[in-house]
Amino acid sequence: MSQIDFYHLKGEGLAQAVAMLSDKTVASGQKMLIISPPALTEMISERLWISKSDNFLAHGVDDDDGSAFAPVWITTDADKNQINAEFVCLIDGLCPKNMMAFTRIFTLFDDTQPDRLEMARAQWKDWSSEAAHQCRYFAQDDAGHWHLKQ
Repeated sequence: MSQIDFYHLKGEGLAQAVAMLSDKTVASGQKMLIISPPALTEMISERLWISKSDNFLAHGVDDDDGSAFAPVWITTDADKNQINAEFVCLIDGLCPKNMMAFTRIFTLFDDTQPDRLEMARAQWKDWSSEAAHQCRYFAQDDAGHWHLKQ
């Protein structure tokens, strides 16, 4: 069974949310694969380097060296899992063909982009109807805090 968490972003904050989820994933002893469009990889990578004041989240991008050691990896190819992660963060609706390869899925979407909001709604409808998936929805308030919605 996969747990799928939808994160509804309010405006800017994508890279910060990805860093927060990656940090929590690594702290739990898991690895995080981040599937991102090419235009966002640099912004996400930079945020991972500065996400913690006492440390950074070691990571790589696409065909960089170090995939054998990094707990976080950013890929632009939705069907590559360079670090054999069981947790995945989906950005801009990108999705691997084999969702069942992951035990935990985070999908982030921004409500300022109507097409992304509609895509997230369609994914929620499709994925929540399958018994193999447990879906949850988190919304960000104006202060940037996350709340589980029922």
